[in-house]
Amino acid sequence: MKNRIVILLSVTLAVLLLVVGVAPTAMPTSPALAQQTGYEYVVPFVCGWTTDLLDSVNPGNYATTVNVHNPNPSTVSITWKVVRVWPLHVLRCDFAGLDIKADAGRAFRCKNICNRLGIPHWPPPYFTGFVVIKCYEELDVYAVYTVQYDLGETSIAVEHILAR
Repeated sequence: MKNRIVILLSVTLAVLLLVVGVAPTAMPTSPALAQQTGYEYVVPFVCGWTTDLLDSVNPGNYATTVNVHNPNPSTVSITWKVVRVWPLHVLRCDFAGLDIKADAGRAFRCKNICNRLGIPHWPPPYFTGFVVIKCYEELDVYAVYTVQYDLGETSIAVEHILAR
């Protein structure tokens, strides 16, 4: 059952990438080039409750946490935005900036994502999309996907997100 869940989450994320047309691009090959073009991290997310199979996933509570770590010796300024791609129409917000101190981190959770998109109720109905992070220094970015099914079973998956 757990393997089926992990496969289902992986397929859902792959379909999201295809639907939005996100194609991997080359990562900057040198620090000098990265300073000119920057790094971009595109993190798929799933958030919210679903009670039936109409959402193409098993009923349960889905959550994503995007963990960002700054391994650099100085503070890094980032900008981030959220793009919801399902259900219905695309909904996005503008980039917002924040600083992450040296050897410190930041977590973006479903509640942060809802706030950025102006989704007023909590917990929200099931929705999916991307958190986009831009900066001029390389970061450690991981997505932690969790789901608690209506029957009480819980699943977790962790994905390392590479810069593009």
